[in-house]
Amino acid sequence: MKQQLARIVLGVLVLSASGCATWSDRPQAGPNASRFQRIRLAAVNAARDPATWIPAAGAVAFRMGDLDERVSDWAYEHTPIFGSPEDANQASTDLRAVACAAAILTPLSIPPPADSARAGMTKTQGVSGGLAATLTNSALVGFMKKETDETRPNGGHSSFPSSHTSQAFACAISASRSLESVPMSAGMRKALRINLTAVAAATAWGRIEAYHHYPSDTLAGAALGNFLANFIFDAFLKPANASEEQGAKADVSLDLVDDATWLKFTWGF
Repeated sequence: MKQQLARIVLGVLVLSASGCATWSDRPQAGPNASRFQRIRLAAVNAARDPATWIPAAGAVAFRMGDLDERVSDWAYEHTPIFGSPEDANQASTDLRAVACAAAILTPLSIPPPADSARAGMTKTQGVSGGLAATLTNSALVGFMKKETDETRPNGGHSSFPSSHTSQAFACAISASRSLESVPMSAGMRKALRINLTAVAAATAWGRIEAYHHYPSDTLAGAALGNFLANFIFDAFLKPANASEEQGAKADVSLDLVDDATWLKFTWGF
């Protein structure tokens, strides 16, 4: 029974990949839409994304009764994926780093626009979107942890939601969104998206095996990371063939000042 419950957690997390194929099918703001209309539609689309509401519903389900504790205890005792709580803890940190590196490196593969009527986002917009998603996610998760201050399975504090999981999903989705503007076959793009989601899902499961989080913590983190990344990319990045007045004016640059290196991030809309 407990093995079946563990499979449910993994299944719900992997189902987050189903949202990756639906971006192009979602309602899009027209070329004459106001910024407010774009923001409102982006919020609705991000909330309706299966990769947002499926984990969110899963988090609610696991909070009922003792399901959270049972799965968490079983994962800690058996460590079926990573072999030990220590390895699970290290793996979750390493996998999160892989996802977030992809969020920054993937946009660098975007080619320069062929003409003024470009077909996708630019390198700067992709990097800016990834940074905005991860920074916003970190701030919101930190606030939620402080306000809820829930006890972890291992007795620690600030359990809800899982910051590792939320950050991994925000980064994975950011990288996946940037892939839209990287020239490659549809099959290759889909495979990369699935791999990115698998990395984020493995990060989530690692937090459970490490006994740092309950399943509901990781599922809530997955939902939050997906929502924020998709919302930011849809609401603030200029869509293809948009006018200069639409979307965000985002820029990222490195400055050398007083023998120090500064990463400057500007975001206007």
